[in-house]
Amino acid sequence: MTELCPSCREPLDYPSGDGCAAMTRHENRKPMECGNITLDVDELGIWLVDETEDEVMQMGHISWGEVTRGVQQALLQERFLIVLQAMGQEFDNYD
Repeated sequence: MTELCPSCREPLDYPSGDGCAAMTRHENRKPMECGNITLDVDELGIWLVDETEDEVMQMGHISWGEVTRGVQQALLQERFLIVLQAMGQEFDNYD
């Protein structure tokens, strides 16, 4: 996997190896303070939660339907690759 520029998230493929093509235009930024970010699960799905001393803030959510679709897609891709491999082995047996 290609590493990404921490500022613009572009691939670090600049010929000099120093960063991305726009690296000279970047400002030095401090990393964002994330606090205490956790994942929480309920009947609706998975929540990204930021807990501070004063409050609990829900920052993001993915539904169980989306999780299910993602798992289904991954399983279908794996099954496709297994079938493709088996077809390749049968083809090799014809030689």
